[in-house]
Amino acid sequence: MPVAGRSVGGALAAILGREGLREDDAARAAASVDGEVPRWVARPATPEQVSGVLALAHDAGLAVAPRGSGSALELGRPPAAEVPLVKECYVAPETATAFAEAAAFLEAKYRVYRSWEQDRALPAGERWSPSFEELARDRFVIGDPVRVAEEIARYRERLGVTTLIVRLQWPGMGHAEVLRSIRLLGEKVLPRFA
Repeated sequence: MPVAGRSVGGALAAILGREGLREDDAARAAASVDGEVPRWVARPATPEQVSGVLALAHDAGLAVAPRGSGSALELGRPPAAEVPLVKECYVAPETATAFAEAAAFLEAKYRVYRSWEQDRALPAGERWSPSFEELARDRFVIGDPVRVAEEIARYRERLGVTTLIVRLQWPGMGHAEVLRSIRLLGEKVLPRFA
């Protein structure tokens, strides 16, 4: 349902803070695409802010023209018909089991990433938590079939994700666990989205 312009601006300011929202003529002109001048220029600084801005734009029926990270090469093209998302994913009969089994492999993977200093590339204020539960939040899709389906639905609803690409196996993981996760995903989770 479309949202009135004044309430969209207020909602953007609530998500981004005044420093993350530009409404001045110079910023708006600099962000124009094919002669179209945006009403607002949002500059999210965290994944949560990106999610909030995209969800608000989706709910308000607004177009979004991403900038940065090479997206300027795409300016002038119509919006993507597909919105893909890549996630680590593991499904077990119980959520506690899923976290316990996935943790050993994903913690090892992220220790290697830290040794490569990939955590230094994160946005300001974000870090890879030493707690696996915190590290997994909004980064991995792990749990029992109900929890995994709820997470996928959340990404679909909040971000407009149309294609989910999942990594279901990590170095050292046992064949039986991998197959069980694939079966649960295929038989108990994905049919909910058919």
